[in-house]
Order: sequence, then structure tokens, then C-alpha cells
Amino acid sequence: MTHQEPQKREPTSGLHLQRTQRDIMGPILVDQTLRQAIMHCWMMLPDDQRTPENVEKEMTRLLKRALDNLREDAASFGFTNDPA
Repeated sequence: MTHQEPQKREPTSGLHLQRTQRDIMGPILVDQTLRQAIMHCWMMLPDDQRTPENVEKEMTRLLKRALDNLREDAASFGFTNDPA
């Protein structure tokens, strides 16, 4: 049996991987992720509160909170010109 050296790979940058994922998945990944979140929200609501209106209310609340956090974090880490 002969010993083989492992193949050397060129380092892959995170940006390259991000672009590759974006090219492969396109908007489908975001759409599927949102639909999963909606499904999980539906399942987590108490049985007597499972209505499309309540899911919309909770999803809107969660999305607003996440976007507010994104803005705050971006400012804190210097990704925007807005003060934290």
C-alpha cells in the first residue's frame, strides 16, 4: 500500500462561499426560511389562538424586533454612520 499526501486546497474566502450560496440558492433560501418560521410560529401558538391573523401579528412583531436589533448592531460595530 502506498502513502498518498493529502491534496492541498486553495483557501476559500468567506466572500467566495457567500457568493456561491447566493448564486445557487437565489431568493429561494429566504423564501423557504420565512415559510419555515411561519410554520413554527403556527405550531407554537396555543390551539385556540392559531389563526392567520395571529401568526401575522407575531411574525410582524418578531421581524420588527430582529430588524431593530440589526440596525443597532450595525451601528455598534461601525457598519453604519448612525450613532449607537
